[in-house]
Amino acid sequence: MRAPSLLELLPVCLLLACGGVEPEAGDGDTTDTSGAAEDPEPHATFTGKVDVIGLCGTEGATVITFLARRVGCESLTAPCTIEIDPYAEWSGDAVTCPSSQTALDMRVEVPTSGRYQVEALTMTPSGFQSLCHGQHAEVPTVVTAAQLDARAEIFVEQTAKPCPDPG
Repeated sequence: MRAPSLLELLPVCLLLACGGVEPEAGDGDTTDTSGAAEDPEPHATFTGKVDVIGLCGTEGATVITFLARRVGCESLTAPCTIEIDPYAEWSGDAVTCPSSQTALDMRVEVPTSGRYQVEALTMTPSGFQSLCHGQHAEVPTVVTAAQLDARAEIFVEQTAKPCPDPG
């Protein structure tokens, strides 16, 4: 029996070096089928259907961003401190205009409990246009510590009015 030549081993070496061998199941690793690594930190995710046509139809609109603004504490009775100048905001999904989508599911993650205004926002040459979203179309939407620990997905719906001034 002869030893394999270097040219015969080259495809095997490339296969191994390029990660062509899958790890065996049960080795303790988990795989995320979405392609994105799961955030190990406690958080909640707001998910809402955004009227892309309405926001991209605004003259000069270039991008829509789904964002969450913390406007209050989880409890209305317990003392707490929040940032108000400016309010803490987290940006989520963004879509460029024009878009061929009529409505699009957009998401934003938040790492702390509290009361949130969630909105789809587009900047225009004259300012901005936004669509407010809330759980059951109510604003603000409360995120609890238990929801953060459970990495809850909170579905929000577009409200009939713009988000109120949080101040």
